Formats: sequence, C-alpha cells, structure tokens
Amino acid sequence: MKNNKPLSKFILFLTVLSVLNSCVSNKKEGNSSLNERAIPFKIKESDFYEVPKAFKITKIFKALDNDFNTNDSQELQKAINDLHKLGGGKLIIPKGNYTFSEISLKSNIHLSINSETVIRPYENSENDNYAVFKITNNFSFEPIENTSIVGNDGQFTIDLRHLKNKNLRVIQTWNAKNFVYSNILIEDNYSRFSALEFNAVEINDKIYGSKNGVVKNIKVKNAHYGFGVVQLQYGNKILFKNLLSYTFSFCFINF
Repeated sequence: MKNNKPLSKFILFLTVLSVLNSCVSNKKEGNSSLNERAIPFKIKESDFYEVPKAFKITKIFKALDNDFNTNDSQELQKAINDLHKLGGGKLIIPKGNYTFSEISLKSNIHLSINSETVIRPYENSENDNYAVFKITNNFSFEPIENTSIVGNDGQFTIDLRHLKNKNLRVIQTWNAKNFVYSNILIEDNYSRFSALEFNAVEINDKIYGSKNGVVKNIKVKNAHYGFGVVQLQYGNKILFKNLLSYTFSFCFINF
C-alpha cells in the first residue's frame, strides 16, 4: 500500500482553511445583521463620575532622589496623609523614577502623574500578595470617596518587568465611590493577578464594594494570559473604556 501521508496533510490543510473561511464569513454576516439591529446610545462619563469643580489645595510631591533603588513609599504616603488632613486636593507627581508599594489612597485625594513618570513597585521579598496602590478604608463599610489616579497629558508607566515576586496588583480596590483610574501603561512580566482588581468586603452579613467610577485608557503589555487588565468581583455603575491587555506569543501548525 502506498503511503498517503502527504495527501492526508494536504486534505487537512484544506479543511482548516475551509473552516477558517467559514468562521470569517459568518462573523461578517453576523456583524452586519447586528449593526442593522443596533440602537445607538451615548455614554457620558459624567453619569459615572462627578469631576471636582476645583481643588482647594494643590501640592507637588518631592521624592528624596530620582533613583529606583530608593523606596519612596513612606514619603508619598506622608504626602497623601498630610493633604487628607487638610481636606484633600490634588497631589502632582512630576516627571521622574519612583519606587512605590502599598500606597493607601484617602478620600478627596487626586494623584496627577506626569506622563513621563516611571513607577516600579517596591518588591515584597516573600511570596505575600501586595499592590502598588490600595483603595480601602480598613475594610470598613465607609467607602473611600472622590479619588483619582490619572496620567497627566498621556499614560505614565508602571514597570513590573524586574519583579521576582509576581503576586502583585497595580491597583486593588475594596470599597470606593466616585473614582477614576486612567492613562496608565503597565509593562508587565506575567504577573499572577489582574492589573486592577475590584474586591468585595463582607461586614455584618452585608457585601460592600466599589461604585460610581471610570476606568479608562489602560494598557498592559506582556500580561499573564490567565488574567488581564481588570478582575471585577463587585461593582456598581462603573464605566470601563479603552482597555487593552496582550502578551507576545506565537502559534505554529506543524503538519
């Protein structure tokens, strides 16, 4: 009997092409039909987040130096706490290289971060979970209100590529109200959690979580394929817009 292996490969190849062509054709027809039935509507960010009319106080954060080897977390936390005691306001983080971890945002604090800024997490040497920014009120039912972490005039960068302990979230939120996270570029290296995580907290048999917020213009490079930009366990009236997460991978078919 002759060996029909080359012929079998050719038939398999044609079958794959046929299936792919069918999928593309059906997708186009489906999209056309969907567009004909779609009812356009407008989404306004103001329906999700109330922008502050003015900032009573605006301060500029000053780090000790411009070196990633210095942990700037304590200085930033002090600046946030001091501004919070004064009633809140805008804290500008100018262009530079910073190292932050476990930063606890307070109500009425708005971080405006220069687009040329690069932030590296201060790494937990153990396998414990940690985050760059945390928005929580010690698991209280009272939410952190009126906050933002925003890149000014473009995306600022959070660089995770050097980490050994990959049990990291960039922003971890338990109970927040009226918030914005936007203009963030995350240079990842297959971290084990989603970049932004919205958790729920149970207090006295009631569940509390985040509501009234906008999450937009966030890109994650080399994300772990099992995670992505956002993991949402609890959320109410949150707008997600312009989010992108991808990893570099290649697929080869060997007949």
